[in-house]
Amino acid sequence: MTEKSDMFRGLVSDPATDTIMIITDRLILRQLTTADRAWVNELYGDPTVTSGFGRNAFSTSELKQKMKQLLGSWAKQGLCQSLVIDKISKEVAGLDGIRPTNTSRISEISYAFRTIWWGKGVASEAAQAWVRWGLDDLNLDAIIADNIKNLDSVLVLEKAGFCNHP
Repeated sequence: MTEKSDMFRGLVSDPATDTIMIITDRLILRQLTTADRAWVNELYGDPTVTSGFGRNAFSTSELKQKMKQLLGSWAKQGLCQSLVIDKISKEVAGLDGIRPTNTSRISEISYAFRTIWWGKGVASEAAQAWVRWGLDDLNLDAIIADNIKNLDSVLVLEKAGFCNHP
């Protein structure tokens, strides 16, 4: 779990697009829509990105299923990965969010970022915002990170305030 961060600016709703957004100092974390399919395909179709969570790039059929799952999670539970957008350049950095687990009141953090955004702190900033919203606004008991397969992800989570519990 993490301490509160001053980077978090709050949750807003965009009436023009009927989407939910979390705002931080540098980022906009926006609810996924069907228009974001190309970004999801780029991220999960990139073998460098997917190797970070221990698998090959998604196939075309897996990409279709992934998008369906992501949009379905928003519709059913109001939780899922969001599109992470740089406020200044308006460039998409990746996906980040929390998703329900099999245990009530506990969610899991999940993220994937374009390689050009690696090492710039956006993954940690986005994770901090999701954790703060989940714990403070949704009153979740905990947010976990499970099955982390690489050192860079461990560092992202540590910067976001997570600690390792065996």
